Amino acid sequence: MPRTIRPPRPPALPDTLPGEDRLDAALDRLASRLENSALVRRAKEIEDRLPSIESVEFPTPLGTIKTPALEPPTLVPPQIDERRREVLKAAALDDLAGLIAFIPVVGDIISDPIEDTAMAKLHDTLTPQETIVFQNADKALPLTLLGALYTFSKVK
Repeated sequence: MPRTIRPPRPPALPDTLPGEDRLDAALDRLASRLENSALVRRAKEIEDRLPSIESVEFPTPLGTIKTPALEPPTLVPPQIDERRREVLKAAALDDLAGLIAFIPVVGDIISDPIEDTAMAKLHDTLTPQETIVFQNADKALPLTLLGALYTFSKVK
């Protein structure tokens, strides 16, 4: 009777990301500075003054053309709730893992599990609509963190 060999089980992903407490404290400080800054107050004032352009219909020989209504872009940074904070932490750690990967041999070995954990947490936390926007932004932008911030500015 042949002997059965069981392959080793893969290690379980950790519940928390490495360095998450430091990153959380830094995000708290950044969010409080942004929310209380003069720049955000001024952006809110400017946003209130910006006009929106209504839809207009133009008659043409081929039919009526209706233009879309144009709203001014939002100038105020998006509010960071707990779910979005988790996404930002995972995105920052994915970028950090990309930096660690530049270390020859050892960096590549260390960075792979960090990237896998961070991206799994990121995709688990994003809503389906945010995931679509994030995937497109992550391809175009150089950092995952910038892709997450772009996603939050586009998806309300």
